[in-house]
Amino acid sequence: MFIRVKSKKVLNIIFGNMKTRKKYTIIKYNKKLQNRLDLHFEIYQYLQELNEKYNLNIKDINIKIFKFLGKNAGNSLVEYLNKICFEDLQEIDIKLNHISDIKQLGNMVLRNLEKLDLSHNFISDINIFAKINFDNLKELYLGNNNKLDIKSLEKVKLEKLEILDLSRNGISDISIFEKVKLPKLKILYLQYNFIKDVKALESFKLELLDLRFNYEINDTKCLTNIKELKVSKNT
Repeated sequence: MFIRVKSKKVLNIIFGNMKTRKKYTIIKYNKKLQNRLDLHFEIYQYLQELNEKYNLNIKDINIKIFKFLGKNAGNSLVEYLNKICFEDLQEIDIKLNHISDIKQLGNMVLRNLEKLDLSHNFISDINIFAKINFDNLKELYLGNNNKLDIKSLEKVKLEKLEILDLSRNGISDISIFEKVKLPKLKILYLQYNFIKDVKALESFKLELLDLRFNYEINDTKCLTNIKELKVSKNT
């Protein structure tokens, strides 16, 4: 049995049989309201009411995309994500929210996640990534954070990652890339850092490597497998 619900706040909610995978829950927010955190809480409470009324399994409700941008919600936003914990999320975009602690992401099931945007926050510690199942992650945006420590990337399984953004993070040492396994990586953004030595990237086969606005790069001759290399305007 499928239930379709329409309201002023939620354009469409569809429940279906998740075992067959023929139908998925779709939640579309009114564009004027989609960045209100209180609305997301309201939707969650509403789903719980429907769950009790129709004997649905709320863990089977599929929300594919979660976006909450530029509202400076802080770490409470990560706490909320952990609370709803929808297992079929394919995209999380929570940039520009003054987030500093992402440890609660480790409690979530993110095996279907394809895009994670945590850019423009105050994150420095990403050790929790090592405990998260990122089997299907293709895009990871960590640009413009708080002096991001990238050493823990060695322990993170990112076999399908195609795009990695580490720009504007005060990074000077990228030797960790000699140990990191990113077999599918196509695009790497490292601009606006303090990088001099790029030898750790010599084995990478990339479509685009952006190294603009770093220190003077010592030598780029080792980067023979890069289709498009951007190194202009280094200081």
